[in-house]
Amino acid sequence: MHAALTLGPMRDFLDQTLRAEFPATANLASLEYVSVEQLDAERFGIVVRLIIWEDDGNGKQSIRDVKEQEIRLQLDAIDQASPDRVGEMVRALVDVASRALASAEIDYLMPHDIMDFSPLKLSRAQTKVDFMRALAKPSRLGKYLPEDQRS
Repeated sequence: MHAALTLGPMRDFLDQTLRAEFPATANLASLEYVSVEQLDAERFGIVVRLIIWEDDGNGKQSIRDVKEQEIRLQLDAIDQASPDRVGEMVRALVDVASRALASAEIDYLMPHDIMDFSPLKLSRAQTKVDFMRALAKPSRLGKYLPEDQRS
């Protein structure tokens, strides 16, 4: 386990934003934010929990599987100077992840399959719509979306 650094403004921002935007939910699955830890000046460990539900046929759901994992996020100085952009990315991720959680493959997925922060590397992506478009690509979360919802 890593020793936590003194909590910084970006760590606080990530915690508040992730707490406000999650969970991502579908009929029989949810992805929940648990915590964030600042590992060093640019790296963060974000713990998320993927819960798979089972429907008993009478509208009652019970937990079938729980997978918890720490996802690494690296935010360089430019990203940390643009917290609004990071917030737009998180909002887009929750939106697209909610649709991806409905995938027939959900039983085989781990949280890291859904928590994709790679669109932050795209300099042109600035808004939630930009990030949603990027996330819906088949090389990212689009592979778990119906064909008509891919970019």
